[in-house]
Amino acid sequence: MSTANRRYAFRAAVALIAYVAATVAVHTMVQSNPPEGGMKWALALAPAVPVLGLFGAVALYLVEETDEFARMVIARALIGAAGVSLVAATVWDSLVAYGDAPPMRPFLIVTLFFVAFGLIQPLVRLGYR
Repeated sequence: MSTANRRYAFRAAVALIAYVAATVAVHTMVQSNPPEGGMKWALALAPAVPVLGLFGAVALYLVEETDEFARMVIARALIGAAGVSLVAATVWDSLVAYGDAPPMRPFLIVTLFFVAFGLIQPLVRLGYR
């Protein structure tokens, strides 16, 4: 495992732990004592900050990784994950608009993106065996 990969793993873990902590904290605060005004908006945005950190971790990995093949795998996985999430969001939006499907929670798009990102990486590598 390269140094860049270890740094990425650490940064991603910190971002994911922060996301879970922020989500649980905000949910607890909103349920126990619903805020008003600007505080309500600030709390609602709090879980998004670690998601930005997660994307930053991926970007830093691409900058720090010296192995061109490893960078290419990540770049292709990012493109594939973006495609999967955008297509899924578009299809679901059409089902909501025209097929009476329930609306999708937007945070699921980011979740789908990172699940697809993880699943696509071995497929990209497999293509080069």
